Amino acid sequence: MAEKMANFQTRDAFDINYSTSERRIGTWMGEPLYQKTFNCGTLPNTATTVTINETVNNVKDIVNIFGIAIEHTTPGLISSNLPLPHISTSGNNVMLYAAALSDTLRIVLGTTADRSIYTAYVTVQYTKTT
Repeated sequence: MAEKMANFQTRDAFDINYSTSERRIGTWMGEPLYQKTFNCGTLPNTATTVTINETVNNVKDIVNIFGIAIEHTTPGLISSNLPLPHISTSGNNVMLYAAALSDTLRIVLGTTADRSIYTAYVTVQYTKTT
């Protein structure tokens, strides 16, 4: 137990940095782990999907994907957020999916209802082939 605790590093809350630039953030299964956040724009206004293709070189494995959808348009409401993916008991869900294709990272967001008042930001953590 003491050995495990010696390897545990605490992180200052200010160490967390979501950036649109690729950053090395640690290791995953002994390999360097990278993170990049993407502004995916407005969510669809119908029950459909939107696909975002971003150039990210040499992605090997996507190990984590998460996001937030932020709404700033309702009068009197400072901000309303949906975690992504979002599962709603009313069925107004937002699906989140990512795939690595050659030197393209494909992010797919799907909605079951009008979510066009939200802007989506998706963070992907991945390893690389080089």
